[in-house]
Amino acid sequence: MSQPETPPPHRPRFIRVIGWMVLFIGCGWLLAFLFRGNYHIHPRAAVHGVNVRTIGQAVIAYGNEHDVFQPEALRDIYSFAAELARYGLKAPSDWLSRADPATELYGEQPTTILTPGSRTEIDPRFQGAPLAIAVALYPSGTRIQKMPATTPVAWTRGLRSDGTWAPDSPLGRDVGGVIVFIGGNLERYRAIDGRLVSFSGHLTSNILDTLPPGTRVSEFVPSPEMSQRIVAAHRVFASRLLHEARGRRAWALLMFALALVGAVALTSPRPRVWVRGFLIIGGGAAAAAFWWALMENWDVAAFSGLKI
Repeated sequence: MSQPETPPPHRPRFIRVIGWMVLFIGCGWLLAFLFRGNYHIHPRAAVHGVNVRTIGQAVIAYGNEHDVFQPEALRDIYSFAAELARYGLKAPSDWLSRADPATELYGEQPTTILTPGSRTEIDPRFQGAPLAIAVALYPSGTRIQKMPATTPVAWTRGLRSDGTWAPDSPLGRDVGGVIVFIGGNLERYRAIDGRLVSFSGHLTSNILDTLPPGTRVSEFVPSPEMSQRIVAAHRVFASRLLHEARGRRAWALLMFALALVGAVALTSPRPRVWVRGFLIIGGGAAAAAFWWALMENWDVAAFSGLKI
């Protein structure tokens, strides 16, 4: 009498649980990757945001100490920067941006805002430098502490009255820029789209409406030739990011295909010899894909904006 065939042993429950976890994590991340949005972080935009915030904090600190700006500090953005430099904000790099093509086009970078040994004279290399930031020059005698918290202090150069940034702005029209407010908060915009609060309390896209009456905006204005070169540099940079992003996406999809095959093999209640290779490949691909996902998406939400 023949003995009944013994069924193959079942895979231990904990291995099956791990397999399902890998499967769900892989599918979840893949969906997040596909539907996370159509924009990618600009590699140098986060540093620019830090610079704008630093200037905003310096203005707020100045207002807490002096209440109003001296009239000589309100001639233009360079005299404004010089006034802040006298009280601690001495680095020209706070006003420039490595993401701004104008910085490279300018040539030799300034190392100081004020001429060494002087508290009044602006360094010639800083005067006229392509500052990446625009500032609000409030009317003489304006008490900074009394202004609404929604009043802008400084923002990315090139913001237009319709709430969009110019093509020759430091980060480009498709990326947008940042604004720091009297309240200390920093906001990122691709375009304003009616999200600013005017000085009279209604929503607006025009930053001029958010400032006290009589306020002037001061910023570096590129020459027509420099403007064309800035726009061309933004196009080249965007094209390179597009090419790199497509390559990363293709590689990620390949890794996840292998990872999901390995996860399915892990969940099989009756193992087969032929799936062992897939287990090894899939497990390695899952680990690599998870690490890539962590590195790729770590700060996308921090300053997304470049269309890819």
